[in-house]
Order: sequence, then C-alpha cells, then structure tokens
Amino acid sequence: MSEYFDGNTIRRARRAVEKKETVTYKDSACTGLAIRIQAGSASWYLVDRKFKRKIAPLGAFSADDLPHLRGVVSKARAIAKVGGDPGQILQQAVTSDTPEEAENAAAVKAGAWVWEDLRDAWLATIKANNPGTTYTSYRSNIGAVPGGALEPDFAHISGKPVVEISAHDIRRVRNSILERGKDENGRQVSHVRQANHVLSNVRKAFKWGCEHYELSRLEQNPGREVEDFRLPKKLVAELQSEKPEKRPLTQLEVGKIIQAIEKWPNPQMRLALMIQVMTGQRIESVISAPASEFVEVDDPSAPYKIVWRIGSDKVASRRGFPLPYFAEVAVQQARQLMRPDNRYLFPQQRPRKKGDPMIGPMSKRPAQKVWDAAQDEEGGGLLDSCEFRAGTHDMRRAFISHMMSEWRIHQFKSENAPDLITHAHEGKTTTADLVYNLDQAAQEKWRVILAWQRFVNTGYEYALEGISAEEARRRYIDWRMKKEEELGLLVL
Repeated sequence: MSEYFDGNTIRRARRAVEKKETVTYKDSACTGLAIRIQAGSASWYLVDRKFKRKIAPLGAFSADDLPHLRGVVSKARAIAKVGGDPGQILQQAVTSDTPEEAENAAAVKAGAWVWEDLRDAWLATIKANNPGTTYTSYRSNIGAVPGGALEPDFAHISGKPVVEISAHDIRRVRNSILERGKDENGRQVSHVRQANHVLSNVRKAFKWGCEHYELSRLEQNPGREVEDFRLPKKLVAELQSEKPEKRPLTQLEVGKIIQAIEKWPNPQMRLALMIQVMTGQRIESVISAPASEFVEVDDPSAPYKIVWRIGSDKVASRRGFPLPYFAEVAVQQARQLMRPDNRYLFPQQRPRKKGDPMIGPMSKRPAQKVWDAAQDEEGGGLLDSCEFRAGTHDMRRAFISHMMSEWRIHQFKSENAPDLITHAHEGKTTTADLVYNLDQAAQEKWRVILAWQRFVNTGYEYALEGISAEEARRRYIDWRMKKEEELGLLVL
C-alpha cells in the first residue's frame, strides 16, 4: 500500500495495531521508507529489493520527523547500493551522531544518570511511600511498563543523560500522546487529559531529581517550561455540540442499579450505595460521614427514626435529612460493621501507605466499579439499555430530574422542592433544629423522600420482574396520567 506519508498515515498505522492487522505502508515520496504492522506492533522500516532493516518503533517519530527520516533512508539506500552496511546511518535516525551526542555518550560511560535511572529512582520512592495501586498507576503513566502503550512516546529520550534532556524533548513526549487523539480531520478529540497527566508525572520525576542533585546532577526541571495542552475554546464548543445530551436514568435503570448493588461482594460498599440511592446524596457525602452524624429520633410521633445531620461538603453548615426506611436499615447494619478505633460509619478498609493508622473513611473508588460491572457483560449487562457510561452521580441526577418532573403529582410546594434535599442551605446548626424541629421544610423533605422511595421501589420491582424498557416506560406513563387525572392536572 503506497501513499504519501503524513500524520494521517501514522494515525492509521496506530489503529491497525489496535485491530491486530498485518499491513505494510510504503511512502510514495521516498523509495524504501515503510511502516510494517504485524503481531500487534508497528515499526519504521527500510525495505529494499535485496533486504529489509528495522529502523525504530512507530512512536519514535512523528509527522514532523518525516523529512529527516526520508533523508536518512535515501542515504542508507545509497550506501547499500555500493555494497556498504546501512545499519550505522539508520541508527542515526534515532540518535544522530553529532558532537553533542557523542559527548552525552561519554558522560554515560562516566556514570551520569540517563532518563531510565531518574525515572526508576523516582518510582522507587513512590513505591516505598504509597500503596501498590499508586505505584502501578505512576509506573504506567510515565512509560515504564515494557511493551506498554506509552513506552514508544519516551523512545527519543531513552538512554539520554538527564542533564541533556530539554523542554523540547519533554514536549515531544506530550505531543506524541496527543497525536493518537486526533481524528481523520486532524482535530484533537481525545488524549488531552492523558497527555497532561503524563507531563505532570515527568515534572514530578525531574523535581525529585533536582532535590537529589548529588545523585542526578540535575539543576533545573525542564518540565516546568512545557505547558499543559489546552483545547481551543472553539473546538471545545464543537465537541460539546457533537455529544448527545445526557438523559437521566429511567425508573427501570434505577431498579437495575439496586440489583447490581445487591450482587456486589463488599457488604460495606453495598450499604453505602444503598444509602446514596435512597437519599439522592453524593457518594462522597455518604462515605465520608462520621457515625455521629446519624442521630436517633426519640419522638414516637415522628414518621422517621434516624436523621442524618449532613456535614458541610459544599455549604457552610449542616443539613438535616430524615432517612427513609431502607436507608435507615442500611445505617443500622453499617453500625454493626464499624471499628471502635474509627469514627466513620464506613471505616477505611486497607492502608493507603506504609504505617497508615487506618483512621480515615472507606475509599470511594470501588463505588464506580459497581456501576461499571452493571454495564459490562461480565457483570450481566444490567444497564445495557444505557447508551452512556453511567456513574454514581447519575443517580443524583435521576433523583433531581424525576422529582422535579413529578412535583405537582406529589403536591410539593414547588418544583424546586428536591433542592431541599440536595442543595438548599437552611442555616441550621444545632441538633435540636436539625432533628427535632419538624417545621414545614422538614415535612416537605419527607414528602420528597417518600415519593423518591416509591419511585425507586417500583423500578426495583420492574427489574425483578424482568420487563422490557418499553413496558416499564408504558407503565410509568399510565401511572402518571392516572395520578394527574385524579388531581385534575390532566389537560386533554
């Protein structure tokens, strides 16, 4: 397959690697220059009638390097034509034999640190002072995994003395990652976050090297001269307009999430997610809540038994929240799983670093795994009707959307009644105000909570029944029309 090599060729080659294709691209502008894809990898090659020679992995060069690469290949073919060995000049395609680089090679022989020395020494400190998952993440995101997706992006600084690595070298790492995120029209549609994340890690490694000058001989951090990549505002607007508007979860999908929660093996995460679903709060608020925030109500006339004195996550003071039955049961069960040395309702389950006293709350990260499992085939594909990747905050969005939509049916005082549960700041700080003062705001909250509990329970019944999304929607519309007719709200 012959074509004029440019950035589009490189992107097609990367996609061919992902698809495990076997194909060879030949440059129409330079006889002998080729890209070969086989066995899940791609490389630049010099392909002649009498021989073929690998030059470097695909990631070693970008579209900007093509003029240089064509010149090297042309010279290599000329050398081979007169019986010489083109291997040496091909090697120069990756490490040109300039006086400066010869000096670098001498410095390495004298014991100077190269990129891999700095990278691995920095990673060793990460491993010694952080959980294994943190080390694994950093190792992957700085190109240290052999055969990893990011390894080719660092090829041009592999073996290079750290004191000679420039801001331009680091910029090439960033740009190599960004190149994979361009579409056929050359628009940057993805990989921006990954490129900036990798750049941040490189900066951290060089910062560590500067702080350990006696080992690295680094005096400056070249990563500080490279800015994070930011998409132009016009392109951001274009990409946003192309995304489908995210809808709220349906009643049936809410019920299926309950099913997914019930299947999760960790009992404390099951309980935390059940509280989140039944209250419409952020999962962070649930997991980070001290047990003391859940206060028993002694008044036998109160319709609820526990009030959650929600701490200040986004507002300056606490908010009182009467718990519905299923959330109340979840709190009672969570109390039985608490540890006496930890004040949180959901205590920390594993150390985050060596010597961790384990006095913090449980990690929120596994919460998203429950949602991911619900959408993956291995998790049963419970949310296969959901065309977007749903997460814990989508339950909160569903709560607000559906309760605001149904406010007349449930005779809330206004369509903004759900805000009493999610956002409103009431200015109450004492236990007396938050727990025992059954004012109109508290009564309105209770009406909203009961309406949401009915919505969730019905969705769960639909999920257990195994009805289709269409049937669930038909039943919901029938129920709504019946209620509106009873209240005289239905306009025919």
